[in-house]
Amino acid sequence: MRGFLIGAVAFAAVLTSAVPVSATGSAYMQALYFPDTTLAQLDVSSIPTTVSAPLDLSNVTDAASTPLLSTDIPEAAAAQAVTLESPGSRYTGETVTIRGNTSLSRIVVQILRPNQTILWTDVIPQDRFAAGVPLTLPADAPYGTYTILAGSGTHRAELVFQVVERSVGQEEQEGEEPEEPAPASETGEPAPTASLHQLPDGTAVLSFKPEKPDASGLAQAVISAAILEQAKALKARSIRLEPIMPEGATGFEALMPAQELASWPADTRVELHTTFAKVRIPAGELTGSTPEEISSKTSLSKISLSVNRHSTATGAMITPNQLEVIRDKPIVDILLKRDGQPVHAISARNGITVELPYSPTQAERTHPEALVVWSLMQEKDMVKPVIDSRYVPQTGSIIFRTSSFGTFAAAYTLRFYADMENAHWAKSPVAALAARGVIQGVSEREFAPDQPVTRADYVLLLMRAFEPAAGEQPDKTFRDVPAESYYYEAVATAQSLGIAGSDGQNFHPEAAVTRQDMMVLTDRVIRAAGIRPASSSTPLNSFSDHTQVAPYAQESIGRLTELGVVQGTGGQLEPLRPTTRAEAAALIHRLLTRLQPEL
Repeated sequence: MRGFLIGAVAFAAVLTSAVPVSATGSAYMQALYFPDTTLAQLDVSSIPTTVSAPLDLSNVTDAASTPLLSTDIPEAAAAQAVTLESPGSRYTGETVTIRGNTSLSRIVVQILRPNQTILWTDVIPQDRFAAGVPLTLPADAPYGTYTILAGSGTHRAELVFQVVERSVGQEEQEGEEPEEPAPASETGEPAPTASLHQLPDGTAVLSFKPEKPDASGLAQAVISAAILEQAKALKARSIRLEPIMPEGATGFEALMPAQELASWPADTRVELHTTFAKVRIPAGELTGSTPEEISSKTSLSKISLSVNRHSTATGAMITPNQLEVIRDKPIVDILLKRDGQPVHAISARNGITVELPYSPTQAERTHPEALVVWSLMQEKDMVKPVIDSRYVPQTGSIIFRTSSFGTFAAAYTLRFYADMENAHWAKSPVAALAARGVIQGVSEREFAPDQPVTRADYVLLLMRAFEPAAGEQPDKTFRDVPAESYYYEAVATAQSLGIAGSDGQNFHPEAAVTRQDMMVLTDRVIRAAGIRPASSSTPLNSFSDHTQVAPYAQESIGRLTELGVVQGTGGQLEPLRPTTRAEAAALIHRLLTRLQPEL
């Protein structure tokens, strides 16, 4: 999340010249009564309140003030959940009302401009927040996406609204509500109120008003080749579509010309930002990147990318227990069509990045590792956890990466085992992997963290965690891996990729995997999956027993130690010791964490 004032406004003592405010005697200015009070000392409830008249922000300077960073606050300033109501799209010079609910007596509210500088900030009492704080936007306010931040401590809410340009000749009549901005036309020309601007990072942002939603709640907009060409002329490496969602819409579909998208560099990122979810995907994957898809690109006409919100999940694959897990959590469809034909997956590994806005409960905040995303795979009649999913408090969302389109739901599946309750060092990694379906206990109540893990079981964990595509099947399979065994498919896939050897002899599946073999298998599987994590800084020779590492294992272990995912005991690797189940879970979890997407 962008920088956000937390809990109090004693920052005024040092930042009054940098943070523009209105001159209306608001509660924000009354924070100046505490010039010598630090953030650690100030209790929001001690700030006096003045209920201001509607504030005119036209006098606010356009100085590039920087949003304030989060900081610790006392427990007295902590709030429970804060919610914000969307003000909808606004015109310049129009009144925007900030309204919501909170159980705290007072909260801090900020409005950030599209360039993420502060337009306005104030301390708002609970009753005034519920009634609504009217603000008049400057007539020359920049068009684009504005962010409202509200809260205190670790409890906060965030939403965005659009400021758009009036059509030529359109004037707001005194005492009347302004008309809604015109939608994109059927011919594909951008709407009169559409705006295209570029962020400091080079992202081209297109804001527009879609058509009114149909009976199903789906709103549509046709993105013209002309506006995409303008974005391309900006030499943007990313183009962001920001529809201003009309009332009643529960979904949005962007219709784009395939030939224009195909002319963009394949790695140009296309982003679709809605109130339901944010989706990012390379432009090359929208039009297709496999040889067959590339050969047919010249005949493609239309690309459709859509996001739809559901109030509940349906389908035979959802059990009553699973429905309870995802109750009151976001459920969305992320869909791609090429000339009306659904696309089920793209070739790029985890090439689709999705952010689901979500405010966790207090229990979920205590164990965020158990917040995941489920893929509701109706065509396979199954529910599958998305391995690469996590809650990110900075953005107030669950972020996940996938290669597939379909229906996705946030889920909270906390699983602790009785033999790991007493602050076991691997408790959190085991809980994270269990929530993602990577690891299981030896029984419903026990995990056996200190029990050695077998070679077959470790390969099974690796296949679940990193999901490498199987290679060409070898002529001979391992003689000691029965076809009816629960680990046969995982070991066969590892063998086809050269991870577990390919000579068709013995694999010794029931033998304990040594720590050096654990690391060799791990290095091989991430390379087979095409994963290239950034290196860290711990060389192999930093461990006092590095000379005990077998020659065949030195290169693999060296790579993992440089990644910073291998931690020894007392400065030793102990390469020949059997790996425990807890150690196996910890290594896989560290590596998955290293591979998580950048914010």
